[in-house]
Amino acid sequence: MAQFPRTEAEIAVLAQEMISGLGANAATYPAPPVNMMELSMLRSAYVVAQNAVIAAQAAADAAYTDKDAALEALAEGMKK
Repeated sequence: MAQFPRTEAEIAVLAQEMISGLGANAATYPAPPVNMMELSMLRSAYVVAQNAVIAAQAAADAAYTDKDAALEALAEGMKK
């Protein structure tokens, strides 16, 4: 018996496969147990949230770089 995926990437892939499969086989699954449109909206919300995390991580990395440069300048200024 197949198991539900455990990792974030595996869940995202399965969601996309389900959306694609349900869309391509609408005649075969006229009343699927999972609403394809709702699943598609949930996946879109996940992608938006994932992109926000990526942007926040990039901003945090830039902030740390700026902080490290300011600290280095402070340390050098103190040594004069």
